Amino acid sequence: MRVDPPTRQETLNAIKALQNNKAPGQDAIPAELLKVYPELASDVFQPLFIDILEKEEFPREWAQGNIVQIPKKGNLEDCNNWRGVTLLSILSKVFCKVVMMCITGAVDEILRKEQAGFRPGRGTTEHIFTLWSSAMSARGISM
Repeated sequence: MRVDPPTRQETLNAIKALQNNKAPGQDAIPAELLKVYPELASDVFQPLFIDILEKEEFPREWAQGNIVQIPKKGNLEDCNNWRGVTLLSILSKVFCKVVMMCITGAVDEILRKEQAGFRPGRGTTEHIFTLWSSAMSARGISM
């Protein structure tokens, strides 16, 4: 299993994967700001991410979010027609994406090829159909 610190390329990929037109969190840094020059942003933030992993201390500000109420359709006087959205720090999103890429790669090496759930490009539809058709055959029901 890989235990190396995140590379510059992984940080760069995480920055490029950020979604545009999303409200920023408490740090007021929009994703578009990092994506203007992602190479520079990755050069700046990669050492910070390595430091966080080495010290094993996640910044408290990154773990806090602002909850904003967004209206749904319908009568806005009804509380059920509102939903809450948590706005998180963009830097925490980049950091978490880098960590997730590392974990996903390590987990994919360990899992069997038959493991399908919660893995990109591997749906469970075929597995469910196989189980269902086997159950139907066992009951004598032809398809």
